[in-house]
Amino acid sequence: RAEQEMKRLEDEAKRRAEDEKVSKLKKEVQTLCLDAEEKLSYTTGANSRLEEALKDSENFAGILKAATALTDLVDVMKKALDEFSRALHSNFPEAELSPEGLRRLKTELKPLQAKCTDYQKTVAKLGRAASEAKNRESRRIAAIELGEQQKKDFEKYDSRKKGHLSEADLKRFAKEKYDFVAEA
Repeated sequence: RAEQEMKRLEDEAKRRAEDEKVSKLKKEVQTLCLDAEEKLSYTTGANSRLEEALKDSENFAGILKAATALTDLVDVMKKALDEFSRALHSNFPEAELSPEGLRRLKTELKPLQAKCTDYQKTVAKLGRAASEAKNRESRRIAAIELGEQQKKDFEKYDSRKKGHLSEADLKRFAKEKYDFVAEA
């Protein structure tokens, strides 16, 4: 009878110890989830700032700055989600859980897996939006700079300032710009 009581007490102690391990691991994963949620709120805030900047289509620098900030936050968010996802899909070998304890932990973490997947989809969408805005604004800035350079070149060779190049202006332009000598 005493042996049975001793065995029952040992089993109860093991169960409580495993329950504590499961609880501790669950809290660690929940902490990673909260960290991801907080970073997601910053990232969605940056997306709102990008959307606001996009309303002023002439503010190239502001749009580019907002898109760059969003891209940086998306990168940070991806790292947080990777850590969160790894924790969710771990078998926690260091915890030395019984198969039953591991099954219980995985069951308790299931709702967090759905959150992680939703966050990953949101971050992917925000990343695409930031990348598209950044690329579009970079192309617009490059096109504007090219147009300004072409205008400067034109003004440089328009000796009569009439808005068009004379034959002599054109020959000088071809010679200086492209090292091409036009035959008369």
